[in-house]
Amino acid sequence: MDLPLSRPRLSLAIAAVLVCIGPSAGAGDLASGGSYKNQDHSNENHCCGDLSNALLKGVDFSNTDLRGSNLSGADLKNADLNGALLDGSNLTDAILKNANLVGASYDDATLWPTGFDPQAAGARYTPTADSTTSSEPVPAAPATEVPAADGAARAVLATLLLAGARVTRVGR
Repeated sequence: MDLPLSRPRLSLAIAAVLVCIGPSAGAGDLASGGSYKNQDHSNENHCCGDLSNALLKGVDFSNTDLRGSNLSGADLKNADLNGALLDGSNLTDAILKNANLVGASYDDATLWPTGFDPQAAGARYTPTADSTTSSEPVPAAPATEVPAADGAARAVLATLLLAGARVTRVGR
């Protein structure tokens, strides 16, 4: 991926890595593929967690930090995401039927299910620094071999890719 990024976007990517690798980062007691129907996880920090393919029907994620989280394929039917931070999260193939997204924030890096309109669902767009600021682009990083990643390391890898790094191989 050889896309030049502005300095503000690169700074934002680095800040996201620092937030996601902090002491309270990760999904804690939540895991990929798990079943958490109707649980209350409001006001929690699940930044950079892997909740892919999890059963999250009716879960209360109001005012929860889900930045950089992998929610791809998750069943979020009737979930409350009111005021949740979804910036940089992956919601591809997530089921969002009757989910409450009023006041949830998302940015340019947030990935939604095909055809889903987050603004129509009440989510608010928060532009990344480079979409509002014009500045000198940062050259793309050289290709790098990255060891296999799991947990918060996946978020770091995703952030590096968003920052313009080229990955030639991911493996052990």
